[in-house]
Amino acid sequence: MASYPRSGIYNVIYGILRALALGCILTTLWGQGDFRWRDVTQELGITTPNRLPLSGRYRLPELFTGHAVPFDFDRDGDLDLLLTHGPYVADSLYSGLNHLFRHDDTAWVDISAASGLSRFPPAGNAAVGDVDGDGYLDLYLCLFGSDLLLRNNDGRFWTDITASMGLRNDSWATDAVFFDANHDGYLDLYVANYVDYPSGDTLICIDPKTRQWTYCDPLLYDPAPDRLFVNDNARGFHEMTAEMGMADTTSRSLAVELLEANGDGYLDLFVLSQGTPNLMYLSRSDSGFVEAGLFSGVALAPDGSIPDWSQVQVFDADQDGHSDLLFTGREGRIQLLLNDGQGLFFPGHYQTGLFHPRFPYRATTAAATDLDFNGTIDLLLADHREAVRVMEAADTASVDTSMAVREPYSGVEQFTPRRILLHDAQHYLPLTSLEVPMLLDTILLRPRVTVMAEEDTGFGTVYEEVSGPFPFPLEPGEDPLSLITSDLTTESAMGAMTDSVMVGDERALIDELPRSVVLDTIHVRQEAERYIMVDLTGDGVREVIATYSAGLYRVWKRELKRSPRFIGIWPQTERPGTTIIGAELQITMGRILHRIIVTDPNPILLYSPRRLRAVDVMVHWPDGLENHYRTSMLNRVYTLTRVEQEPEAGAEY
Repeated sequence: MASYPRSGIYNVIYGILRALALGCILTTLWGQGDFRWRDVTQELGITTPNRLPLSGRYRLPELFTGHAVPFDFDRDGDLDLLLTHGPYVADSLYSGLNHLFRHDDTAWVDISAASGLSRFPPAGNAAVGDVDGDGYLDLYLCLFGSDLLLRNNDGRFWTDITASMGLRNDSWATDAVFFDANHDGYLDLYVANYVDYPSGDTLICIDPKTRQWTYCDPLLYDPAPDRLFVNDNARGFHEMTAEMGMADTTSRSLAVELLEANGDGYLDLFVLSQGTPNLMYLSRSDSGFVEAGLFSGVALAPDGSIPDWSQVQVFDADQDGHSDLLFTGREGRIQLLLNDGQGLFFPGHYQTGLFHPRFPYRATTAAATDLDFNGTIDLLLADHREAVRVMEAADTASVDTSMAVREPYSGVEQFTPRRILLHDAQHYLPLTSLEVPMLLDTILLRPRVTVMAEEDTGFGTVYEEVSGPFPFPLEPGEDPLSLITSDLTTESAMGAMTDSVMVGDERALIDELPRSVVLDTIHVRQEAERYIMVDLTGDGVREVIATYSAGLYRVWKRELKRSPRFIGIWPQTERPGTTIIGAELQITMGRILHRIIVTDPNPILLYSPRRLRAVDVMVHWPDGLENHYRTSMLNRVYTLTRVEQEPEAGAEY
């Protein structure tokens, strides 16, 4: 066979292809350093709230962890951080479990006691908003029991104003949002309630396979209706759930999210429910709402079944300027619903590349943010398959009050790595092959009390109480055996542990029975069950605040080889009767136009892959006023103060 020399055009094309391939390889290698995070929790001085011990009665609230809530507590221009403990059945008996960290220059100071927060019961979640128009963000604590509204007194301390403001919600609240429901300029409050769960619950559920106690299905409990409280010009709140068209009694609400669903300029509400159809409340111009979950396509799963989703992310997945919904579930199933701009949602896996025929995407939590700093929204996913190395117990055949220590188990687990989905030029989300190690890796101690009972006591032959992870993770390099020997072998310490796992009538029933206390040394390696991404340190790069099912928090910071080009937009208003929640921002950065609806009081970060001559911002306030701002300086956060009279054209920030 004859051979022919390569033509000049062929050589040119071949050279271009080689250069492109080399460029892709170098870009990937360069980008790997940009997709690494390190744990800076201790470096920032942030400590995790101690988890209360489990009751051993498998109470449903024990399955819920707390939330991280970043906001500016003292109005000094940087974000502070609230870490809640999580709901607890006997919440009125415990305090000091929620923690507030104030950002002072480079240090983070725990001001929980100084601000008066430590006086209040452990919260499962919280919402922030300026309810009285004084410029300081107030706090609503979602509790298992009676919720609390705390007034922010000049960024110094909290005051309980729940009763004086006419608020009363005695149901189990899982989430809440502040927004202007009746368009009068004052923030109203929507509270999402879960189930009607009595504090003295006696319902016992048995696992049919193990024949052991287990947590009962939430569907066995009646739903607790959500509530809407309308703010009467900062003088008080009045419940107007039915009057505003929100009198639904079927939802076991897990979360509530603000979004602008149908393009009318008013904020709408999406309510994520468990075991019942989701709710979509569309705002009407006459200060009311209409429930349109079925009509909009978000009430059920695309196949018509009741969805089993546990979390929802609101973000613009296809970059068309409309809010889309990304759902994740406890089993790792993902569902993306795209918004057509008229309030109708449809499956968007194929349009966005979120579907893979051989390796389906799985995630139990997700965070939407610009990871590669190119001006588009990407996804950070985690598949929360909890992996725990439980130490094998020593042989404790005798029943007495001595303590046995479990030795480490040498098994090796396989963990699913984090996955990063980056938007490309066609708004697809292809999977990257980079691992993002944000695993919780720590040692916990768990006391386990085993009670031997007689047959006629009604407990059976063995009655076991487990208190769960003991509230002190070990520091890196610390020997758990020395800690046990030095701190936990005293009689008083053992008695305290025994009391902690047996409360109320339970303790009275089995107090006289012989017991043995075993300390389980647990090596915990977990993926996060929730992500919050926010710029805590003020350097223009968002940190990841991860919540783990062990009840611990970690703050992860990016390791970057070069700083991105960014601009921070922080709209604020100091005029009573006006709010930033619901304001529409139109931000022009070169050839890119961002349309953003403000749903929380924190700053907005935007990135640009190239140099910009100027950035234009048009703020359309909820009451119709428009302000125009312009700057040529990047890499800083700008506070956009509401101006009652439009400044001259071309005025700088």
